[in-house]
Amino acid sequence: WDASRGLLEKRAFTSTVDRLISAIKEQPLPDNVKAILLQLFEGKRPQRVQDLDGEYLKQVTGLPPAKAMRALTIAFGLVPAPTSKWPMSSLSSEAIERLVRGLTNPFDLLMNTDVASVLDIGTGDLSFAEELADQYGPQLHQRDRPLILHGVDRLDPQSQLGGPLHADSGRLHRLQQRQGLYFAFFGHQDVFNLNELDGRDLLAPRYTVATCWAPATPTFAYEPSRLSPAVIHEELQRT
Repeated sequence: WDASRGLLEKRAFTSTVDRLISAIKEQPLPDNVKAILLQLFEGKRPQRVQDLDGEYLKQVTGLPPAKAMRALTIAFGLVPAPTSKWPMSSLSSEAIERLVRGLTNPFDLLMNTDVASVLDIGTGDLSFAEELADQYGPQLHQRDRPLILHGVDRLDPQSQLGGPLHADSGRLHRLQQRQGLYFAFFGHQDVFNLNELDGRDLLAPRYTVATCWAPATPTFAYEPSRLSPAVIHEELQRT
């Protein structure tokens, strides 16, 4: 019941309505029941709880609007069973795409979703992880929201054969001590086989953002420095 509250927040509400409509249509219900429920949400699509027809909703469910919506999200399976200690965004992939298309920086998505979580594949020297934590950690902390940042890398932290691409011990310590940041780093890890980490509930089932910086060989790691910002920007726009 508590988990359903987040589905009614402003940033998640329209996505919740979309998912609820889909769930009602997919359920093996009598046509007249489906029609009654869909009448609540189709037509003039509500943007917030206050937009719902409270009287009609109460006739159908016997509950006031907010409680009725929360009950419907639970009844139609929009609230996942608590199978992991890591929270997951309630936004649909369509809602995520709409948000990202409206942002100059795709990582700003972390400030616009209900869960700020990142999986960093090919974490390397942790420079990106630290930059990300510096950029978004304080802003999220001010809103009393945590930043979940998990990194995996194929290099063995006990070896130095990768030179500067190894996890920097100073950065690792700073990230582990940072307030409001749930940080974890897993080195010497086959990034194509995360079953052991999943089995120990060390990784989230799904992240709001997943990013990969792992080069095919260490030489490629420095290749972007040979390109101008204009060329990189043009390629990002094109693809």
